[in-house]
Amino acid sequence: MLAVTTRNQLRGARFCLPMLLARRRIAQQLASQPGLLRYASGVSTPTEFFTLTVWENREFMQRFMQTGAHEQLMWQFTTWTSSFWGMRWEAGAETDEIGAWDGLRLSNLQANPRPRSPLIAAGLLPPSAPRAGPLGPRPEVTAVEPRASGMFALTARFNGPRAAARAVHRHWPHGRQAAVADGVSCVRSGVGVDWSPQALAISLWHDGPDRRARALAEATALGAAWAMCWQPADYEIGHWDGLRLRQAARRRARDDAR
Repeated sequence: MLAVTTRNQLRGARFCLPMLLARRRIAQQLASQPGLLRYASGVSTPTEFFTLTVWENREFMQRFMQTGAHEQLMWQFTTWTSSFWGMRWEAGAETDEIGAWDGLRLSNLQANPRPRSPLIAAGLLPPSAPRAGPLGPRPEVTAVEPRASGMFALTARFNGPRAAARAVHRHWPHGRQAAVADGVSCVRSGVGVDWSPQALAISLWHDGPDRRARALAEATALGAAWAMCWQPADYEIGHWDGLRLRQAARRRARDDAR
């Protein structure tokens, strides 16, 4: 199982209607797409769009990307978009999920969940060994996977008009570029609404002791029907307001080398 999150920032509000129409066509394709476990999207502003898809495996996900409306409309997105960020994620442990998504607990689908070492939880080791490529002799030019960034994502769904409105009002959890609050560091967050009244929240956090539990507690306090922490996987494209997990992983590699 893997998840894919995207954030699309349009060049201007004039592209909002074309984007909404494209989003509808892609949603229709997803409705009959084999291997799709769950799908959610949200519109934050007329120029900011979020999506979350959860797949049985990478093959189903890649088949969707390379066919149908998604393949056709990706060429349009390059014209409409000022910045794009896409990221693949791996599921965390059972304790990294609260609630259920339309009756399904995604953590139960992990046949052999990867145990989290206390050293990883403390941020002393990356979730898995970074895969370095021979792109140069210096650490700063070494290819490092996003999974070595020391960060995690938290996605949450808020069902119903009241919960959705509350999430949007609070711009869950601390704002678009949040500072460290009570020892929990959220560096990016966004909330988008969809019909029927619901909201999708996607946020990025620095990992560390108890930070996943506290991030889930934030979501619970705001009335999330479901939330889950995800570990970075091996693929990232673009950036979220200048943030790239791959660059964060590269900085950690340089610091370790020193």
